[in-house]
Amino acid sequence: MVFLNEDRAESESSFFFHHANIEVRMNKVFLPLTQLVFGGKSDEQLLKIIQGVICHMNGIALDLITISEYQWPGHKCLLDAYLDLLIES
Repeated sequence: MVFLNEDRAESESSFFFHHANIEVRMNKVFLPLTQLVFGGKSDEQLLKIIQGVICHMNGIALDLITISEYQWPGHKCLLDAYLDLLIES
């Protein structure tokens, strides 16, 4: 994951997101898990859930890296708490 740098193309180069097939790779990991937990949802709803989880993971990493002086409970605990809330809702 890349932080604090906008993903933009310069001249002939492509965006990191598209160049590394990040979307395809993330969907291969997250889509089966999301379908397992939220099986009754539409593909559009599942995509929104996946995007929310990815945004939350980026936020956790960003905070742990840039606000390191705060006593965070740890990345696993923070992600577990978010996923618990998501599943319960």
